[in-house]
Order: sequence, then structure tokens, then C-alpha cells
Amino acid sequence: TDKIVVVSKVLQDYFVKQYQASQDKFLVTPNAIDPEKIKIPGNDSDFFGRKTMWRNEFVVGFVGSIFPWHGVDRLIRSFASFSKNKKDARLLIVGSGHILPELKKTAAKLLPQNSFFFTGNVPHAEVFQYISGMNVTVLPNSHWYGSPVKLFEYGAMGKPIIAIGNGPVREVMENEKEGLLISSEEESLTSALNFLYAHPEEKKLMAESFRRKVLQHYTWEITAKRVIESVFPG
Repeated sequence: TDKIVVVSKVLQDYFVKQYQASQDKFLVTPNAIDPEKIKIPGNDSDFFGRKTMWRNEFVVGFVGSIFPWHGVDRLIRSFASFSKNKKDARLLIVGSGHILPELKKTAAKLLPQNSFFFTGNVPHAEVFQYISGMNVTVLPNSHWYGSPVKLFEYGAMGKPIIAIGNGPVREVMENEKEGLLISSEEESLTSALNFLYAHPEEKKLMAESFRRKVLQHYTWEITAKRVIESVFPG
């Protein structure tokens, strides 16, 4: 091939080492979002997060397909530790997967009944309504090579982010300036939740900083131009 497009530098490094490929053949361009498809409900919209059961609570949220490697079980346990003595803390899990029944059982054991909610499958067009109802968004885990689209959706929505600090995430997000990057330890996620709960101004500044970056660098139109210019220079 003349050009190989990958979503992270760590994936590029893997291919270079595994197949003795030339680095010059690669273009690293992370995943992105289409700003036109992101609809933020107005104040009068009747969406889950604010006009129904959790209008004034502190909502921690996750969006995505739910598989073991996504770390939602870790999020539930960390949230249980974080939410002790915090009557306004709520956990919102948007999405489905084959381990969802197991996660529901874990949440029921660790959390008060009215403090968590699993939406199940949600049409993608409605996902942003749920993100709007979140005060903090979480990417508890991800593949070592992948570029999670949810990270850019969270960012484009102007939501504070806690994310696993693996290679692909660190390539696009600066820790403590654009979000909080954590280790795989539950205590790391719990600590990040506590920090954002106690520091609303810092939370707001990090969210706005990453929102600007996403809209300036990580849209599909920008990505397409980057690919075309790389394949057809000049």
C-alpha cells in the first residue's frame, strides 16, 4: 500500500514493529465527530437528565456499547465509593451489551435503588439528550490501540471528562487541562470523581478547553481533508 491510515500512534508503532513497515506510510488521525449531528436540547426540552427525576443532582454518566473491556463494572464500584455521604450523586449508564444484566446486579448490591439508572439501547440521535443530563462523563477503560468516539462526543458537548490515560487518549487530551486521565485502579477513578465534585470551576474550564480542541481539530470534515492531503499531496 501507499498509505495506511490509523487512529492512534500506538497502533502505528505496533504495525511498524510487527511488520517492519516504514513510518512514512502511515497517517495517524484519531476518530472524530460531526458537529451537525450533535443536538443539545434547549432548556424547555423534556429529556431525561434534568426535567424528570434528576433535575438538580450530580450525574456521572457513561455512553456506549457495554462490553467487559469498557470497564463499566469499575465505574460502578468507584461510583459506590465516591457517592457515600453524597445524597445528590447519581449514575447514568447509556447503552447495552451482553454483560448488562451482571452490571445491574452489581449496581443493585452496591448502590441505593434511586441512585442509578440503565437506559439500555438508545438510538444514536437520542444519545446527546442523555449526555446533556450529565455533570461528568467517564471513559473508564478502552482498548490500548483504539480511538473512542465517545471521548469526542463528550468533548463536543462541553462535558467534563474522566478518561483512562492510555496511549490513544493521551494523544488527544492533556491531563488536568482538558480532562482528568486516570489509571486502571478504582481508587484513581474515585479520586477523580471527588475532585470534579469539589471543584466546579476547574471542571468547567477543563470541559471548555477540550470542547474547543474537538471542534477545531477532531471533526470528520477536518479528518477527511487530512486524509486526502496525505494521499494526494499538492
